[in-house]
Amino acid sequence: MLSAEQIQGLKRTNISASSEKTKLRFEEIFKPAKIKQKQAVRELAGVTSQVAHNIYNTGNISAKMVIAVSQVLNVNPFYLTGEADEPGEFSEEALRELLLKHGYRDLVASIELPEKKKRPYTRHVKSEAPAAEDAAEEEVPIVAEDVPEDQCQSSTPVFPLEEADQAAMLRALHIRAKAGIEGAQETLDEINQLLLG
Repeated sequence: MLSAEQIQGLKRTNISASSEKTKLRFEEIFKPAKIKQKQAVRELAGVTSQVAHNIYNTGNISAKMVIAVSQVLNVNPFYLTGEADEPGEFSEEALRELLLKHGYRDLVASIELPEKKKRPYTRHVKSEAPAAEDAAEEEVPIVAEDVPEDQCQSSTPVFPLEEADQAAMLRALHIRAKAGIEGAQETLDEINQLLLG
């Protein structure tokens, strides 16, 4: 989450991808909000109530208003800009993606990253594919006991992910790669190779 000082330092330029969608969605989200919530949004963004009226009328919305509304009313910022079709919830990943998309790389670097989840240790096992010039390597999780290489299973998920979840995971991975998080770019490259290969 961003502080009021950080949000108020953002530009006031329009970032809506669709002014019609923004107009409808802002009205849907902001109009039924409680008075205290509306006041919290205005204070966080450092704007007057006239700004909300302008959004209702034009559908133009600034990054400072998108982020303030998203944080206070717990909505996906991309829903307000017309780039996502579901309101979803506010997330740090969506915040980072929005900031990167609109040129706030320095601000993204100053945001504290949530504690990274520990990835299970993996080792590379050469596949036994017939005479490939470059033997492919796959990552196999190491379990408590040492399993012989020929009995290792792939790290394919046991349960299928919904298409929306897959897209969300790829977006999150893309954000992590742009933010320079260790291993994210390599994972993204591997996925691209699988999809395009």
